[in-house]
Amino acid sequence: METINYSNVTKDIIRKKLGLKNVEKCEFLTNWLDRSKTTEITDIETFVAEKLQKMMLRRIEEWNEFELSEHFIGPIMAMVDFNTDYFSMFAERTIEVQTENFLLTGKADMLVASGETEPISPYFCLQEYKRQTAPNNHPLFQVIAEMYAASQKNNNSKPVYGISIIGKMWQFVVLQNSDYCLSYSFTADSPQIFEIFKILKALKDILIENAIKLESHVI
Repeated sequence: METINYSNVTKDIIRKKLGLKNVEKCEFLTNWLDRSKTTEITDIETFVAEKLQKMMLRRIEEWNEFELSEHFIGPIMAMVDFNTDYFSMFAERTIEVQTENFLLTGKADMLVASGETEPISPYFCLQEYKRQTAPNNHPLFQVIAEMYAASQKNNNSKPVYGISIIGKMWQFVVLQNSDYCLSYSFTADSPQIFEIFKILKALKDILIENAIKLESHVI
């Protein structure tokens, strides 16, 4: 049986092996971004976001991938706080799915899933890459493959959410069944840092609502 690691996933694998297709519009992505526009951030959150952004602007060209995650992405995600009564945030955890033809496996940079010590049902995946130039294996295809594995594990009709990050550029993704939809890019070195933060806060609220519905068996 063929083993496919996320780090080796290409657009062809996404399309031909996983059977996924890119669609221009998706109600879940539209609702997510629309909801973020009415999401408020506090003065403290604004202050911390600005401080993290300033540090990122001074150091990002020297940071490696681990340093970008530790000094910028991680603190942003921690400020949103995806550790709730319904799910937790995990890092560098394996997520995999086996089909009749292949095993899809690897580690997600960040993962929000039910469970406290081990991820059970993944709701959200994040993959980041430090360099501004396009890598051989694009984080966008990696995160879509991780989202596919998550959707197969969850085995329900709920969408899976994701983020692809290359340096300062953030792109948001939603996978529903075999369709995935992409947002336009947001740059963290601009005032869009506040839009990014609002999108993350809106996502947290959406995931809580979905988790409550799943607990109530309302799919």
